[in-house]
Amino acid sequence: MKSILIVSYRFPPMLTAESIQTGRCAKYLDKQGWNVSVLTASKYLTIGKKDDSLVDIIPKSIKINRSLSIESKIYKFYSKRLQPFALTAVPDDKHVWSMTSIRLGKKLLKKNSFNVICSRSSPPRSHIVALELAKHSGIPWVACFSDPWSNCPLAKDMGPKFRNAQIELEKLVVKQATFLVFTTKNVMDMVLEQHIEDNGKSLLNKSFVIPNSFDPELIICQKKNLKNKTNNKVKIIHAGNFYGARQPTYFLKAWSSLLASAPSLKNEVEITFVGDIDANVKKLIPSLNLRDTVKFTGIVPYFESLSYLAEADALLIIDAPLELPSPFLPSKLVEYMAFRKPIFALTPKKGITADVLSKYGGCVSSPNDVKEISINFKKFIIMLSNQDNFQINFDDFINEYRADIVNKKLSDILDKIIKYSN
Repeated sequence: MKSILIVSYRFPPMLTAESIQTGRCAKYLDKQGWNVSVLTASKYLTIGKKDDSLVDIIPKSIKINRSLSIESKIYKFYSKRLQPFALTAVPDDKHVWSMTSIRLGKKLLKKNSFNVICSRSSPPRSHIVALELAKHSGIPWVACFSDPWSNCPLAKDMGPKFRNAQIELEKLVVKQATFLVFTTKNVMDMVLEQHIEDNGKSLLNKSFVIPNSFDPELIICQKKNLKNKTNNKVKIIHAGNFYGARQPTYFLKAWSSLLASAPSLKNEVEITFVGDIDANVKKLIPSLNLRDTVKFTGIVPYFESLSYLAEADALLIIDAPLELPSPFLPSKLVEYMAFRKPIFALTPKKGITADVLSKYGGCVSSPNDVKEISINFKKFIIMLSNQDNFQINFDDFINEYRADIVNKKLSDILDKIIKYSN
């Protein structure tokens, strides 16, 4: 049986998009006949929320190996004033995990006959661990990038010392990895443009695009367990956490403006934000007169968030405003589309999300234009009264982003790596 070691800092029960995608990758490679081992972080010394139910969907045949990670202790140690330094220093806050993972990884390599190593980011530290293990063992290695690295447009606060260090680490990874996999062509272009002069066509020849995926088994399960609606209001759901420049402030102001001009909508529409949100944003609700139409659930378990999506009449995406074309295809959008619901997106007009919604159907507004959002959202609500107005080619999308199909592509690449290395 073919054997693979997946190196990823994020893995269930971490409640993050990368953790869920990595768990999904492991699950479907296991289904396709791979003997899967995972090298990841310890369960409860990492920062962020955990959801133990995520572990339940990982096949028992997958071997999960956890190395020491003390980020939560680092955060407690640093004062609030020093925390930003802890996040942007060299080495970074995942450095302890990378050292313990390399040590544990070498033990795993000694005990097992792995055919290939596969690392996933974010964070990029996963690639550094895999780089050392590949050098130590000579085993072929594929590095999978969910996001850009050293030139990520959302990492504006990265200091010059940290950025330069990340560029050098990135150069090592893209040069040494046997193959490179990216979630979108835009992410691939952003990563490779930093290093293409050094390596020419060789980087392009070993690079592939494989998108994020949704799990069809989970979608079917949620649809079977649908509850009856408790009222006649149009239910619009946003699922996911807000952080950094990605905030719902412009949308809330636009919704408040729309209600002022069309107060009857107060009794017709209910908007729910499922996930973490800044306390300062919540404080806007009374001043914007949105108490009756906007709800916040806070962070909920993953399966509960899927229930919200299944019961929604429409779904909402809010991305950060960017000056450059957005390279991101959020796993949230992939999951949204799987539920076959109309989507209203605040996202840069030039970018992957806007391109996908234009291709498959959906409404797009600029993330920071209150007037445009208000006008387009009103049109969207009117269209919701007649679902026939939405011409969405769900079937083509589903066939492109199903986890079984997506990870079959990855499996084929891994087979090619093994053949290439023999």
